[in-house]
Amino acid sequence: MKLIQLLVPIVATVEGLPALTPLTTKMVTNCTRYQTTWGDPFHVLNDLIAYYGACFQVQLNFHDFDAARELRAKLTAISSQQLNWDGRLDQQFWLGIWALYFGDWQAGNTLLDEIFALEARHQPRIDNTIFAIRRVRTQQARAYREEHT
Repeated sequence: MKLIQLLVPIVATVEGLPALTPLTTKMVTNCTRYQTTWGDPFHVLNDLIAYYGACFQVQLNFHDFDAARELRAKLTAISSQQLNWDGRLDQQFWLGIWALYFGDWQAGNTLLDEIFALEARHQPRIDNTIFAIRRVRTQQARAYREEHT
């Protein structure tokens, strides 16, 4: 489950976006199995957030903007109280990127700025990937908004 998000672009490229539906069902089912009365001892909900982030990116890459827009509900259905620090930051990152496309542009950038201010406190940077994702997605979100408004 820790690496399932790596399968998302492969499955979508080979079998198409509809193939993500059964994969998502399996991922959610597996994550549910790990939930106990004491919570999420193995932090699989963090993995689910990462999985949704991978799905979001693939949906954007394939220009399935309706599905990408709907992903916000899945991201917010998981309470931040159920996540550890990594999961909360990941969730907020994807919600910020989502806002750049479909929500309040300024609120999305403010949220991303807060995450990046935290990341900038660590030297060397821990996660350079998020910087690249933000840069690319900001450009693409701007183009999407211009085309769809």
